Amino acid sequence: MVALLGVVVALAGCSSSQGERILMKGCKEGGVSDKDCQCATQEVGKRYDLKNLQEFMNDRAIPMQTLQMDFVKALAMCTARPGSEVR
Repeated sequence: MVALLGVVVALAGCSSSQGERILMKGCKEGGVSDKDCQCATQEVGKRYDLKNLQEFMNDRAIPMQTLQMDFVKALAMCTARPGSEVR
């Protein structure tokens, strides 16, 4: 989970598709299934503009720690649902 948080920090400078790929890669490297990583990324995407993440966070003065905690919460929600697969 600690490595996953570091990957979320890396998202701030990435484009949408690249940022989502980095987020997915870090999540999967943390031992989480593709399905649950995708779920968490989609949940975070409901709250954050992942296409323009750095601008979004700067415009709203959102600290990176808030994004990190929101991703962890989304991941916890996704892995707790029936049918999730934690490796």
